[in-house]
Amino acid sequence: MFPNKETERMAAERAFICGSCIHKRMSFTDIIKDRRNPQISGRHCEICLCPLATKIRSWEESCALDEPKWNARVKPKRK
Repeated sequence: MFPNKETERMAAERAFICGSCIHKRMSFTDIIKDRRNPQISGRHCEICLCPLATKIRSWEESCALDEPKWNARVKPKRK
């Protein structure tokens, strides 16, 4: 994976939120590690079952709660 500065900035913001969420669970498989965001490494959301390490980096994804803690964003265009 080749990190993108904007994506990693967004992921850090989302990881901070998800890291303290009551719906964060240890993953059924511990194969998706996140060295940049250890608070969500090896975890998934119990609501949508998505691995958090990948969900927080998807521009199209939103928090799965009825009242989302974070929303999808428009990906900035590369210069």
